[in-house]
Amino acid sequence: MVHGRHECQGESSAKPGAGNPDPSTCSADEHMRIIEALDAGDLHAALVAMHEHLSELEARVVAQVRKRAAEEDLGAVLGV
Repeated sequence: MVHGRHECQGESSAKPGAGNPDPSTCSADEHMRIIEALDAGDLHAALVAMHEHLSELEARVVAQVRKRAAEEDLGAVLGV
């Protein structure tokens, strides 16, 4: 399932930094919670689910960026 710029995997859960090699991947469950809340007409639950989804995605991206930065040789990047 592709939404915007990130792809959802069929995982049952997605913890920041665990199990997701690509930080742009998310659990399909995250999207299902949003869709189910919208289908039920529960705007508050949809907003909460969307906020949680975006927070989880942000945490995964930040963790991946930090991991990659830690693995890079800053001197080689800067050419010194």
